[in-house]
Amino acid sequence: MAFALRTVSFALALLLGFAGVAPAGLAPPTPLLPDLVPIADEALNYMYGGEVDLTSEPGRVLYRFDGVIANLGDGPFQIYEETTTDPLTQAVYQDVLNEEGGFERRHMATFVGYEPGPFGHLHFEPIARYDLRLVTPGGGVGPVVATQWKTSHAVVDSVAVDTSLPAAPPLPAYTNVNANPLGVSVGYADFYGRNIPAQRLDLTGVASGEYWLEVTVDPLGYALETDETNNTNRILVDLVLPQPTPLPGDYNGNGAVDAADFTVWRDALGTTGLTPFAGADGDGSGVIDQADYGVWASHFGEQPPPPAHTAPEPAATTAALLALAALALRRATAVSR
Repeated sequence: MAFALRTVSFALALLLGFAGVAPAGLAPPTPLLPDLVPIADEALNYMYGGEVDLTSEPGRVLYRFDGVIANLGDGPFQIYEETTTDPLTQAVYQDVLNEEGGFERRHMATFVGYEPGPFGHLHFEPIARYDLRLVTPGGGVGPVVATQWKTSHAVVDSVAVDTSLPAAPPLPAYTNVNANPLGVSVGYADFYGRNIPAQRLDLTGVASGEYWLEVTVDPLGYALETDETNNTNRILVDLVLPQPTPLPGDYNGNGAVDAADFTVWRDALGTTGLTPFAGADGDGSGVIDQADYGVWASHFGEQPPPPAHTAPEPAATTAALLALAALALRRATAVSR
C-alpha cells in the first residue's frame, strides 16, 4: 500500500511538472519572456524609405512605410485566441513558456464587435502605434501631429533579425497565419509591408518638413516582456507632402461632392479656355459644359474616407482599462501543452 501511494505521488509530481505548475515547496519554473522591439534599418528599409500615397484613398495624403516588430527576448511571443459570435468577440491570450516546457496562458485583452481583417483570424488592437512628431530646436522630440493605431490580424515569423540569440531557433517556428496559436520566435520579426491598407499614417493637411517617425510596440502594455523600456523607436524623416488628389466633382474643393458644387458648375457653365480640371472642368476639356455636370452627378455624395483608427476602437479602449487593472494582479491560468 505504501508503495502504491509513493507511486501515485511521484506520478502526480511528474504531471504537475509537465503542466508548468510547481509542487508545494518548489520554486515555480523560470518564465521565458519575449522582448518586443520595433526595428529601424536603413539598409533594409525598415521604417526608412517610406513613400507618399495619393491614390489609394482619394482626397487624402498618406505616408506608407514598412514596419517590423522583432522579438529579442528569452522566449517566443506566443498568442492564442478564442472567438465567439453574436456579437463577434475575441479573447486574446499570451502563452508564457517556461524552462521546463510548460506555459502560463494569461489574458491580454478581449475585443467585442470588431470588423474581421482581410486575412488571418487574429484581432489584436493595437499591436503598435505609429506617430509623426514635430522636431523641436536642437533635434528634440515634439508633439504628435498624426497617429495611427495598428491592428494585427496575424503574428508570424516573417523575417530573421538575429538568429545568434541563445533562444533563437535555426528555422522560423510560426509560419501559418491561420494557425492558433500564432507567434514570433526569438530572433525573428513580424513584417508589415507598406502595401497593407492600414500600414500608413494619414498626413492630410500636414505641412512638408522634417519630422520624427515613431513606432511604439504594444503601446497599451498588454504583453508581458523582459524589457518594457525599449518598445519605442524613432527616426528622422524629411517629408515632401503634396496636396491630395481632389475628388471628381468637388468643384469648390471642400472635400465633398455636394449641392454646392452644382452651383459652382451652373455659374461657370459655358466658360472656355480653362486650364484642364480647373474649377468646374470635371472632365479636363478646358470647357465648362454638360459633361462636367455628368462628372458631378456620378460622384454626388462622395467624400474622402476618415483616417483609419486615429484612436483605439471602443472595444480596445475598454480592454485597455481592464488590462491596466489586471497589471496589479497578474492573474493567469496555468495549462499544459
